[in-house]
Amino acid sequence: MAPPPSSLSGLYGSVVRLRDGRGQCMECGAAFSSYNSALRHHRTAHCDDGGQGGRPRCSICDREYKNTNSLDQHLRTAHAIYQSDLPKKKAARGGM
Repeated sequence: MAPPPSSLSGLYGSVVRLRDGRGQCMECGAAFSSYNSALRHHRTAHCDDGGQGGRPRCSICDREYKNTNSLDQHLRTAHAIYQSDLPKKKAARGGM
């Protein structure tokens, strides 16, 4: 059982820093080894914009993805585009 949260609330109000330094997402109850990991989880799993100022979108077919790993996999499988083929990492990510 996780120790009770400290008085510090997360940046998003749904992430707390536990007394032992770990973090916990209050929306789904997931516990993480660090507070920063919990923040990253909350931004990517629960924020509408994926924590990146907008969800990653394919600039070729305009499909939206939850995270950049999913977009990268889509680029490889649907469009045969690999990161080594891109001039910049952000180029095919629609301005990500």
